[in-house]
Amino acid sequence: MKIDQYYKQSANLSLNASIVALFPIIFFMVLSLFVFRNEQLLILNLPFFIYSYSSYQLYLKRNKMALDSANEKCNMKEYYRWMDCREFLILHSEEEEDTILFFQPNGYLVAALKQKKDKLSAKVKSLLSGSDHPLKYELVDHEETILSTIILKKSKGLMDIYGQYHEYLGSFQKDKDNFFQVGKNAEVVSSNGNQVGVLNSSYFFMDDQIVRDGKRLARLRKGWLSVEWNKRFPDPNTPVLTFDENLLDSERLVCVSMLLKEYL
Repeated sequence: MKIDQYYKQSANLSLNASIVALFPIIFFMVLSLFVFRNEQLLILNLPFFIYSYSSYQLYLKRNKMALDSANEKCNMKEYYRWMDCREFLILHSEEEEDTILFFQPNGYLVAALKQKKDKLSAKVKSLLSGSDHPLKYELVDHEETILSTIILKKSKGLMDIYGQYHEYLGSFQKDKDNFFQVGKNAEVVSSNGNQVGVLNSSYFFMDDQIVRDGKRLARLRKGWLSVEWNKRFPDPNTPVLTFDENLLDSERLVCVSMLLKEYL
């Protein structure tokens, strides 16, 4: 998938929403004009009209973004291995719930972090058992090969990360009472118990950094795009994830878990 296809899919979803909102408008018009013969009932159409109009405007915006991205040429290689990329642009999937997409700066989708759902969802299991059932996420490349698995236990403030061959890579540990709150530090630990780094978050905007000994290992921030990237990603608020070039593959996979802090 390319970024213009992502914007096109998003635009089509907005257009469908706009069209669906027209049905209750037609229904209430028939009801008010021909059944009750009371024009005052037309006021019931107002929220549906606003929603339909807003969705259509969003469709026009995203469709333009798709066209702008498609017209932008790029000489970079189409697909890189996920491990070979140092910078990613992060977008939330419009079609799959709880799915985070990793795009290369050249506009090609290189990986996705998606929730692995059982036949009986984790939320239902939690309600039935009376306890917090772990959530499972998988990082897959553009060929759907599993690169890592993240087991999220919110009640314990813990994420365990496993590699492609189910080997334990490390964990993301946060204070139980402050789990997933901005501005709070979290410790990222490797499989041998050594600290990979500490997560620092901003109170006012998206800017998460994993730091070790004063050195930034990974950073997720919004509101910063180079001029070159902005040609293919017209939204200037597209989040950018950057890894230190010397970061080990296993450490990088552990650091990816910080994305769940922002998107869940």
